[in-house]
Amino acid sequence: MVQRLATHLLPAAVVAALVAMPARTAPAAQDPAGPFATLAQALVAQIREARDMDGGFFGGDTDAGPRLAVWPYEARDLPVNAATARGWNERLLAALRDADGSAPFTFVERRDLAKVARDAAVTGGLQGVENPTAFAADNAAADVLIIGRPRIRDGTVHLAYKAVEVDGAQIAMTPPAAVGPVPAQSGGGAVTLRAAVQRAARHFTERLPAMRTMQANALTVGATGRTSPLARYITERLATAIQEASTSELHGTRVSTTTTRGLSRMRSIRPNPREAGASDSGKAPVHQLEGKVWPLGKALGLQVHVTAPDGPTVRWGGRVVRAGLPERLRLRPEAPDVTDTSHGPLGLEITTSRGKNPTYAVGERMVLGIRTREAAHVYCFARDVEGTVVKLLPNPYSPNLATTEGQYHEIGGPKSDFTLDVTRPAGRERLTCYATDRDVTPDLPEAIRSDDVAEVPPDVADRLGDIFRGLDNTRLSRAALTIRVVEKRRALGGGE
Repeated sequence: MVQRLATHLLPAAVVAALVAMPARTAPAAQDPAGPFATLAQALVAQIREARDMDGGFFGGDTDAGPRLAVWPYEARDLPVNAATARGWNERLLAALRDADGSAPFTFVERRDLAKVARDAAVTGGLQGVENPTAFAADNAAADVLIIGRPRIRDGTVHLAYKAVEVDGAQIAMTPPAAVGPVPAQSGGGAVTLRAAVQRAARHFTERLPAMRTMQANALTVGATGRTSPLARYITERLATAIQEASTSELHGTRVSTTTTRGLSRMRSIRPNPREAGASDSGKAPVHQLEGKVWPLGKALGLQVHVTAPDGPTVRWGGRVVRAGLPERLRLRPEAPDVTDTSHGPLGLEITTSRGKNPTYAVGERMVLGIRTREAAHVYCFARDVEGTVVKLLPNPYSPNLATTEGQYHEIGGPKSDFTLDVTRPAGRERLTCYATDRDVTPDLPEAIRSDDVAEVPPDVADRLGDIFRGLDNTRLSRAALTIRVVEKRRALGGGE
């Protein structure tokens, strides 16, 4: 399929077919091996496959295998206590060791990660790390991070894990597995929203007496990273309660509401410029309020924290009874507008017009979406089912894909000078993109230096990861898409 790519390069079309890992298989209703064994087996199988496809990309000792670390949950954002969350990861780590088998890995213990954080003087230790993959890359802490994501369904905790290389490439993803009920899911111990926000407001104002300006970012729903109408409503009620509780200290405040990208609303508490202690410019340091809302059956779990400009964070958690909340406001999260922080130091994220793990039929047209958290240059390569690799970006119609901070770039869409059309053969295919903080074209091997859409020689294709990782004075992120190509449209099923 990719071998035919050059002959299909029309005046306004780049014809391409991309690459994929196997389709996910839903877990059985009964899991005799236990949920963590099933999760571990799925991770190990996909990591082995990624290693075989991207040979040599993993760091570390090739005899010992890549170093895997299970990244700790952010306890402040979970609907369970820290000990329970730590127990989940410990059980997964034990299951990973059992599933290791003939393709050995080296496992990095939590205490070793914590020591790296202490040596790096990270405020708050591991819980203070904002970008785990960048932290692991900068400190050579691990080669692959296993990162968990909890979900609440019908009063039960479901866990899903993904494996991410430290350059940001996601190489494995498990389906969610049920691990147990949510504690106190019946709503026991919960109070009304009014009582909850008043308690939280007193908690924050008593512990942050110097707070003068606060930006209340919309609470997000569970582990989705997205907000919702009900989550925004709770945010506004909380912001108002903090304003009222702090009136005696602020000597006159005013509340304003504005809209920002990714956070449909935020609310600010600002002092009167006459207030003593304000800066010469009339602006006080801004405290940031953030948090999560968890659905817990008849109650909602709130996990909220306020971070001061100089670093200290104050946390509060509680439960709210759902009865009495506005029925017109839904809790279901809205479409995402921000990328997560697991895509390497530059925050590279790639997707398609059908999501991150799509299925396309031969002859259909694909649109590729690319975004980076920081300005970067992007290079993309496609490996087909037969193992042939073709460089897709840069190409004659897009000789230098330079992204800007946070901007979404659509490749092959209506505004592009070319299209991406899926061709035979059908099967599993994969697209891998690399983002660098400078134009590295002059430093690349001659075989991939030009803008031509051409087949990459096998000796270079097998070393792509090493080539980009070995560039001097370069920050690197990597991301991969897994795509299934089928002959007929009726076979389509993919999506995230």
